[in-house]
Amino acid sequence: RENREGGIVHIIERLVYYQGFLPMRAAIVQFLSSAVAIASGQSVGREGVAAHIGATAGSLFGRKLELPNNSVRTLVGCGTAASIAASFNTPLGGVIFAMEVVMMEYSIVSFAPIILAAVSATAVAHLLTDAQPTLEVTATQLSSLYELPYLVFCGAVVGVTSAWFTRLTAMTTVLFDRFEIWHRMVAAGFITALAAAAFPQIMGVGFETINVALAGGFGLFLAFGIVVAKFIATSAATAATMPGGVVLPSFVIGSALGAVLGIIGNFAAPEYASAPGFYALMGIGGMIGAVLQAPLTALVILLELSGSTELLLPAMLVVITSIVVARRVDAAE
Repeated sequence: RENREGGIVHIIERLVYYQGFLPMRAAIVQFLSSAVAIASGQSVGREGVAAHIGATAGSLFGRKLELPNNSVRTLVGCGTAASIAASFNTPLGGVIFAMEVVMMEYSIVSFAPIILAAVSATAVAHLLTDAQPTLEVTATQLSSLYELPYLVFCGAVVGVTSAWFTRLTAMTTVLFDRFEIWHRMVAAGFITALAAAAFPQIMGVGFETINVALAGGFGLFLAFGIVVAKFIATSAATAATMPGGVVLPSFVIGSALGAVLGIIGNFAAPEYASAPGFYALMGIGGMIGAVLQAPLTALVILLELSGSTELLLPAMLVVITSIVVARRVDAAE
């Protein structure tokens, strides 16, 4: 039972209550079981386990050297940044993620080693594989400043969706807690199978689905169906403590939801609206920002994966709106 805990929340808990001590056995269990979960098409991402492995490596390294607790804490941040950087091919995103989401502070002392770890991990990943994840972005510019009010609306919709995702996951967790662990896993797998029978795009890591959304390849009802199916499957997998993470599933939900909003915007005001792929990109940023409650992480990852600075202005508007709305909805619970 003690080896079931994993992911970002586990790392933060270990930093706060256990001085950065992460047991190696739990990391190994999470590594092996997440490989099975992802390979079998469960609605989970790889970033949670990657961060867990990296943080555990940093923690183990610090303990072997008998370093003080503050140094172990920095090494846990280094491992987290390295794993996210290598997993997503986003070195700067890994640094911001480690400091904003995991360590929850920006320390001048920690910046240099964390940056070094992220750069080293990205370089090693490039040496070992040519299959680097990327977003195939075609539309990165606003068609008109008249779109700004609609972008605020889009950010609000994404924020509400993120808050609903949190609530559904919490309610499903309470329901699943009554059952044995293998009952939960079977139930989550069955729910995913039913959803994937109708919308097979929700299976796997999801970059193919995201890139189709960015290319404007989904119709309104298909994109909406992907949102609902991925929403339910991810909530079930998370509540069942399926090994993995929620960042990549949030990418899929955000891109499909953004595509829905983009199609609606183009139908309502075709002379002003940007391409649906542009809104899919905004949906990714808004969803990641709201789920992680980390605006800088969302913006930097979006910037590095897309390779375009032109999207920053509208993305900032969408991300901040989604985060504020998600917080307000959660507070009104």
